[in-house]
Amino acid sequence: MSDRPLEDASEGQPPNGVGSALPAETHASVAAPASEPLQHSSTWERIKQNKIAEWTLACVAFAFAFLHGATLLSDALEWPHLIVRSVTLLLIAGAPIVPALAWYHGVRGLKRVSGSELLIIALLLAIGGSLLWLVPRPTDERAKPETGAIVAKPETKAEVSNPPAHSIAVLPFADMSEKHDQEYFADGMAEEIIEQLAKIPAIKVIGRTSSFQFKGHNEDLRAIGAKLGVAYVVEGSVRKSGDRVRVTAQLIDVNDGSHHWSESYDRDLVDVLKVQDDISVGLVRALQLSMGADEPTLRPTLKSADGYGLYLKGRQAFNRYDKPGYDQAASYFRQAMQLEPESALATAWLAYVCWTQTVYGLMPSATGGEEARRYAERARSLDPRSELAMATLGLVQMQDFDWAAGAADLDRALALAPGNARILALQSDVAWVLGQWDQAIRELNAAVTLDPLFPAGYYLIGEAQLGAGHWSDAEAAFDRAIEIAPHYAFVHFYLAKALLLKGEKQAALQQIALEPDETAQWAGRAAINHALGRKADSDAALKRLTELAAADWEFLIAYVHAYRGESDAAFLWLERAFTHKRPILFNIKSEPFLNPLKGDPRYKAFLKKMNLPE
Repeated sequence: MSDRPLEDASEGQPPNGVGSALPAETHASVAAPASEPLQHSSTWERIKQNKIAEWTLACVAFAFAFLHGATLLSDALEWPHLIVRSVTLLLIAGAPIVPALAWYHGVRGLKRVSGSELLIIALLLAIGGSLLWLVPRPTDERAKPETGAIVAKPETKAEVSNPPAHSIAVLPFADMSEKHDQEYFADGMAEEIIEQLAKIPAIKVIGRTSSFQFKGHNEDLRAIGAKLGVAYVVEGSVRKSGDRVRVTAQLIDVNDGSHHWSESYDRDLVDVLKVQDDISVGLVRALQLSMGADEPTLRPTLKSADGYGLYLKGRQAFNRYDKPGYDQAASYFRQAMQLEPESALATAWLAYVCWTQTVYGLMPSATGGEEARRYAERARSLDPRSELAMATLGLVQMQDFDWAAGAADLDRALALAPGNARILALQSDVAWVLGQWDQAIRELNAAVTLDPLFPAGYYLIGEAQLGAGHWSDAEAAFDRAIEIAPHYAFVHFYLAKALLLKGEKQAALQQIALEPDETAQWAGRAAINHALGRKADSDAALKRLTELAAADWEFLIAYVHAYRGESDAAFLWLERAFTHKRPILFNIKSEPFLNPLKGDPRYKAFLKKMNLPE
């Protein structure tokens, strides 16, 4: 703060404006009458004379303005907090100095500044400080999400504490058998209950993938409920001995840990499906829902305990989501059908496995598609309410490019199990194929709402976002899938594609190196190296891709050629994929690498052959 008025006091000028030409010995008589010397004036009179109040107010206003200015600069220049803290302490420590100096020197130093001027200065400084306080502080632009990106919505306390009243997560059942060798049986029991509850529209039941994330974890039920967004969890155990099984289940309120329902069942193994139905009915009644038509339909009891065990082992193998797992699952389901030919469960799952193997090129398309159709029709005849059989039939119809029939069957499947996340995800295929991206994304978002830790759901959302041309949204979805399942096949490939389309070529090259599927990795390398101008590397990668994929992944070869601007080769490989009815042709309208072909008359002709609109 400037002390120039006080320095002026050394010039010997009296406060009443009398010039300095007066002799020094006359100053006292000018300043005050002789009968009332200044040194004997009252304290209050001296405070008024020296304008101590005005100086103090001006000092406070200056400190206020200065401190807020320093705070603003600190935010803008990212100064350490210690600087602002030190300035504050100095201003506080210096506050008594101004009135003290005014007390001792004010008589000689106030000639140039009147009391009203000091008040005006104080007011201006105070207003200026207030305006500085109102200036928006700079924000860190790096923390802002990219426009359009999928950002996880932060959970508010209300959302965590008030999930839907009729929402359940069925946790994996504990294997309480003496040898602890019945994990597949305990897991299968929980999965079957999930699927039974998913048939009831009034209940939100979390999908298997998300619920099973907590397997083997001793996590607090309240935390589990918050992560899955449910009001209740179902815990249970299975103890199998010979052909007898004891199943216990309990419904727990995650908010306070109270038990709303519990039951134990001792049954012969052949009656285990009846036990699952009984548990589902008990849970629904415990939630005080209206039953009536929504009550789970009781399924035929199994005639073979061994057949049911093989069926559950098949379910467990399928959940590995790899080629050995699919092969083993198909083997288990076939064995279960040999023991019990009338088992709609094993038959429907065998149909779905055949279809899955066809999609991933693990079976010839013609063979896989026909087997999937045959087993699905057989399962539907055994159990007309089998949602998996109905959905598989819809997928087979789509492989024949009969989109209307496929959509109808998938709609029927969803009507049978409206809360089944797998069926919801499969239903999005129709909108996807037709290029109806908004609808596909809505349906996939509904699926991940029911199964929030389902990596395939986010993977499919990412593919749909690519089709819509939303590269950043696609990147965010693929990132989420990788966060849940880092080794999920093809997801690193698609993330690399999203990065490449955004122009981040080096990042795409780094990402493709993480792709576990060799075929997808070479496809990505061929495209990325082409974008980088590395023709020799791109040619070598395309050659390796062709060696690996010519027999079953023609579509991959086609769109790499398209991306490289080689239209003739691209259409040649598309025709080969069409001849073999590859299900991956479902992606034709969503594949951005095929965009260079869209102005070619051959592209429109190809869509027409697939019964697709332009």
